[in-house]
Amino acid sequence: MSAPSGSSASAMADLGNLQDTTALSALLIACIALIVAFLQVFQQYLTSIQRDKCQNGAISGWSKFTKTRWDISKWRIRVKYTRLNLSPWELVRVRQLQERELLDWTDRQGLKHPRTTYGYFPIGKLDIHHGSSVMFTNHGPPHALSFWVLTLRQKFSWIWFVLTKRRACPRFARAGWANILTTLHICPDETLIVGYQDADVIPSAVDVPFQSTDLNTLGLLCFMLGLRNIQIDETTGSINAQSALMRVQTLDIPGVGQVIAMDGDFESLRKQVHLANSDELRALLMAATGNMCMGSLQLSIHFLEEKGALYALSNRWNQEMWNAYRIFLTSRYVLQGSNFDYGKVISPTTQATIYKQSGWENTVSWAPFWKETIGSATPTIIKYLAFLPFLPIWCAQPIEMYFSAYSDYLNRTRGSFMSNIGLDFIPIFERHPIIEHALAFQSIPFLRPDSEFLLSRDIGTPPNGSRTWISEPNVPVLRFWPDGEEVVKKALNFKAPLPVPSSVIRLLNGDNMSQVRTELMNYTSEAGIGCYTVESTIYLTLMLADARMQSLWCEIEGADFGPLSGFYTAKDLTPEEQAQIINEVRFHPSATLVDFLSLWLEICTRSDGVGDTADLQDTFVDIMNVWVADETMCTPLMDGYEAKDSPEHPVSEAFKIRADCTEDPRLRKIMMNIAQVTKQGEPKSRAQFVEWIREKEEGKREEMLKRLLPLMQLRVWLMHLSCQCCADSSMVCKTERKRGVDVRLI
Repeated sequence: MSAPSGSSASAMADLGNLQDTTALSALLIACIALIVAFLQVFQQYLTSIQRDKCQNGAISGWSKFTKTRWDISKWRIRVKYTRLNLSPWELVRVRQLQERELLDWTDRQGLKHPRTTYGYFPIGKLDIHHGSSVMFTNHGPPHALSFWVLTLRQKFSWIWFVLTKRRACPRFARAGWANILTTLHICPDETLIVGYQDADVIPSAVDVPFQSTDLNTLGLLCFMLGLRNIQIDETTGSINAQSALMRVQTLDIPGVGQVIAMDGDFESLRKQVHLANSDELRALLMAATGNMCMGSLQLSIHFLEEKGALYALSNRWNQEMWNAYRIFLTSRYVLQGSNFDYGKVISPTTQATIYKQSGWENTVSWAPFWKETIGSATPTIIKYLAFLPFLPIWCAQPIEMYFSAYSDYLNRTRGSFMSNIGLDFIPIFERHPIIEHALAFQSIPFLRPDSEFLLSRDIGTPPNGSRTWISEPNVPVLRFWPDGEEVVKKALNFKAPLPVPSSVIRLLNGDNMSQVRTELMNYTSEAGIGCYTVESTIYLTLMLADARMQSLWCEIEGADFGPLSGFYTAKDLTPEEQAQIINEVRFHPSATLVDFLSLWLEICTRSDGVGDTADLQDTFVDIMNVWVADETMCTPLMDGYEAKDSPEHPVSEAFKIRADCTEDPRLRKIMMNIAQVTKQGEPKSRAQFVEWIREKEEGKREEMLKRLLPLMQLRVWLMHLSCQCCADSSMVCKTERKRGVDVRLI
């Protein structure tokens, strides 16, 4: 076979070169196409409308949980944003866990500094704060604990904490739901994430992601933010609310449908909400959903069995023990076939409904109606208002469901009470210039006189800020008011006039609250002084009235030192030390005090608790004459129920435990002395209780108990005034008990 010619070889070489060139060109084109495709992907990533709707400017710090991926099958970007659990209970839980991180760090460093929340005083960048918490000093005027006062080791530890765990304050964004979380100072936390939603579902007319929730949740969130005038329509799934700082409204957006929008001055709202700690916000939610605080118990407005609640209080029950008793009692009544009668006797909501439908609102006395209906001259909730705790946040209660039906009657009986001032041990009310001056210039250290949201400052208060004269020492808090020494002395002297703000005296005399509020605002505006509110004056009056009741009860107990009178035996405690003890030891009423409360319930069963004071005192004497031969226990529990022992220590034991953990030798000695004199006591029979009352020389205890009865009545009317300052959350409570209507929140 002959060799190829030169022309054929040249042709083959050219063909090979052409193939190489073609392959190289194809490779180059493929590379260019790949680069173009990559640039297309990158451009879509940068310019994606869905991604832009899920960035930091749209949903604040929650954007860090946004998931972005490339969908190869459709050759486009996919963006998914977080769906959050907006339950207010869960939000408070997460907020509290975030607060706890700072407390854990201070415990590890051995720093014994109290904790507060933002808003108590200005916070600097180098002050020790984290999330919604800030540490403040023990000594001198309260101010934030600075980084510069830490030891060298603590400084390095704090720097490491800041680098690894520090939660920066979230920024505000376009999404209203993100701004709610920022306002509540809830930092982005993955524990709130319940799933992811494709951003493609966001309509083009909306520039932020949706969050789904229900009307009940949204209503409670509004109350947490201080909104009061809330209107809910379950039929249309709409909600509207407004305050001076914020507006919540239902909008119909073309092509989108119905959504809930939130806008307002979120920065000012955050400063207001940050005044409250997580326990106080939880207490607000409990009140708004119809629960009443009683020590460590939450009593429902649908179940308040009188004697059982006192027994639980005396024996330091926790919520689990109370719930078990409720199930036992309910089951027993249902099995007996008397469910309706059972509801009338122990359900404040049922009692209010029956009274509203009875037509007895305008009668001179409601005692005949109540005796015929429930076997008592006074409804249950009125009896309990004489010693139920009041909270520092007066935002919302389901007033319509359990209380508002009694307003007209309470207003009439309060007028009769005020017309008898000075008689039957009814205290004389005094307009004191120190009170008016202190309110005007906002110089009462335990009070926020210009706030309608959080009324108290957290100085020596329980975690949730609740106050009641039967178990929370009020006098140490009042002692933080150095300029008010004269006022406090008069309040503690049960024979002296009771100092009361002038606006509260007007309210007690029957003036309209709206009129008093308007005139107060006009006065402070024209005088150019600090604005104080009706709420702050009522709160101060409750503090002073409770302090007098505590002082009187300590005098009644005498040497039988209960937890309160035992605590007050330590005369050399400074206000700061007293506040520290209150923060560390949970107080409980003595058995004798609970026996007296049982006597109070019996008095109100036989006579109108808000009726004529003289009749109440006569009934008290009659009951003692009957009880003198009665060996029944003052606070019996239902037959057949075996109560467990409480896991909580008596107060005296709690003092010993805290003393062992206290480093200050002086404070340790004082706490041990208090523990030795404090007696929890044992429950008495009725005969033993009457004997205890009459053993005091010349009927002194009997006379002082007569003095206490009109103060119990006064407290009922003060609690009534405080309820009038609250929004009505009945609509929210009713939606809670039904199937929630889902709404879209932007």
